[in-house]
Amino acid sequence: MLLSEFQALPFQDAALNCGQKIQIIRGGNRSSKSLVAAVKVAAALTGETVKLSNGAGVAYTPAKRVYCAGKDFEHVSEKMAAPLFGSAIGIGEAPGLIAADKIEMVSWFNKTLGWPAMVRLKSGAEVVFGQGFSNHGFRFAIIWADEKVLSDGRLLSMVAQADVFIWSTWPDSTNDELRRLCKLAAETGAEFVFRMQDNTTISEEKRASILETWGALGSQHLQARNLGEFPADPPAEEKALDTEKPAP
Repeated sequence: MLLSEFQALPFQDAALNCGQKIQIIRGGNRSSKSLVAAVKVAAALTGETVKLSNGAGVAYTPAKRVYCAGKDFEHVSEKMAAPLFGSAIGIGEAPGLIAADKIEMVSWFNKTLGWPAMVRLKSGAEVVFGQGFSNHGFRFAIIWADEKVLSDGRLLSMVAQADVFIWSTWPDSTNDELRRLCKLAAETGAEFVFRMQDNTTISEEKRASILETWGALGSQHLQARNLGEFPADPPAEEKALDTEKPAP
């Protein structure tokens, strides 16, 4: 789906309208958390406006350099590069949000496996892909992290490298860094919780089947997968996590 074809669902509007430095989009499977993050990134890279559910358009500060971070290169390719570029760079058969005619060149970690290292647009904007913490030595307009990023305990340093830091993630109660950043977002950023049950692009029949599968794993698992909520009250050591703020 090209960005020009995207129109938000009502529950996505607030996240798409957000301009805070720290943005957490927390949700379970099939809640559209990664799609919304990708839409924000694509719009900032191309200068296109994003259509909200009421038809109004929202624009973002142009981004010349973006870093997309995931747990491994396979995840980055499937969950980040594919929705951004898709078939335009040879990942899958479906088009991504950014049209092929906007792309100037692609470099690869492994082209056979579909693992891009960098995509440069004709405008000069660049998207860098990688596993976890960026060691590139320069700032990014946006850092988009998806799911449990391998940052070796350096998440706050990673946040400090970005003008805007977006994290789309499943609510993993064992992820200390997510807990820490959620606390920080409550003070200086924004956090959005997406629920699969609000995603009306999924049919009622399919939704019921998914809920039945998750429900068999237990109520806490269902709470996380469907409602985007942490599955249990965190242990004392997680509650006491240091809420140190990143450097400006």
